[in-house]
Amino acid sequence: MEFEELKNIHEKDANALETLKVQYRNLEKRVETTETENKYLRKLHTRLESPTTGDLTLSNHTRDTRAGPTPAGPIAFYYYLHDQVPPPGNYIIKFDDKVTNEGGYYDPTSGAFTCPKTGVYVFSWSIGEVAHGHIYSELQKNEIETVAWAITGDTLYATSTSNTAILHLDTGDKVSVKVTSTGNRPTLWEKFSTFSGFLLE
Repeated sequence: MEFEELKNIHEKDANALETLKVQYRNLEKRVETTETENKYLRKLHTRLESPTTGDLTLSNHTRDTRAGPTPAGPIAFYYYLHDQVPPPGNYIIKFDDKVTNEGGYYDPTSGAFTCPKTGVYVFSWSIGEVAHGHIYSELQKNEIETVAWAITGDTLYATSTSNTAILHLDTGDKVSVKVTSTGNRPTLWEKFSTFSGFLLE
């Protein structure tokens, strides 16, 4: 009888010991997680107190203040050319017939879209040519950086060519379509020459 009681006590002690081992391992994992979190917080605190980070934060704050409030609502536009135009070289196309201009960030008088909010944007344009000439067009950022190209033209038929680009823009950047070269006295085809864009994210 005493032997059975001792055996039961031993089994209970073994089970209790195993439970304590499991609890100890769980506690070790929690300690490791806490130490990792503390290291991350110490690094973050050091970065926030460093002079470089402080200057960067101030610079971003100043830039955001100058840019004005973040625009609300959709950002998108779609215009086409209302009349035929015989374009000279180095000519920014003024797409002047509005289909949509959410936010009003495309200016038909300058032919440029002005970015109101830093993000990723999608732009598409098409160039129609009706006089059997050739038109070389470019999508330009701030009128100095070419980001996409298109060639339109045929000696026998009216033609239309389109292209699309995805760009990361900062607030204040401008995007426009420019004719950089022509051949055989071309004419931009109205309604088949379009420009559109929208904020992706």
